[in-house]
Amino acid sequence: MRAVANWITQNRLVTILLVAYILLSGLVIEQGRIIENQRTLIHQLFGDSLALNAVRTKGLPNHRAN
Repeated sequence: MRAVANWITQNRLVTILLVAYILLSGLVIEQGRIIENQRTLIHQLFGDSLALNAVRTKGLPNHRAN
């Protein structure tokens, strides 16, 4: 355990970069999940919009210009 502590104190910059890399990797993974969830929500909203538009157009009387 003491050898690890010595290595960390001797290589502070490497330790900081390693911690930063791990945190950034977690951030990228979390962003990927959020983007995928947003994509799913957009598809659901688009489907709902199509369904609502179909209901609206069905309820409207047919007025065609002759």
